[in-house]
Amino acid sequence: MQTFRYGAVLAATVVMSAGFVGRVSAETYKSANGYTITPPAGWTTSKAVAGTEVMFLSPTRENINVVSQAVPKGTTMEQARTQSIALLKRMMKNYKAIAQSSSKLGGQRALTLTSAYTLSDPPQQLRAYQVFTIRNNKLFVFTCTAKLETYAKYYSTFKASLNSVTFTK
Repeated sequence: MQTFRYGAVLAATVVMSAGFVGRVSAETYKSANGYTITPPAGWTTSKAVAGTEVMFLSPTRENINVVSQAVPKGTTMEQARTQSIALLKRMMKNYKAIAQSSSKLGGQRALTLTSAYTLSDPPQQLRAYQVFTIRNNKLFVFTCTAKLETYAKYYSTFKASLNSVTFTK
């Protein structure tokens, strides 16, 4: 198995952002890395927060963020997801992978990962839904994070935004 490192960047994808500065916008985000995504209406948009390329934040701190990174030729989504789980188990308190499946993102094959963990200071239980895909030797990880008690409420909002993704390169 080929090994690659994107630990610090990936870890940033599943954290609720406390020091977030952005602007309210429902405009479609166009990435130089070759995708577009439309955030939920009324959410704040900010670029380059905590290792992410872009982050959308609700008024109550739920978020959707995107990380993209070059990976070695031949890297599979299965390898990326497996390495992500191993890394997150080491970095996140009480981390647990809850569900894994396959999906589509922007019309192409993708893998998903639903997980739970505790973020301390102050302690809160979080749930994250991640979608992984590799395109042109670049790994894209779209992560949707909410407090455990609000996750079900925001799940359809997360899915609607993910369904807006298109790849342009």
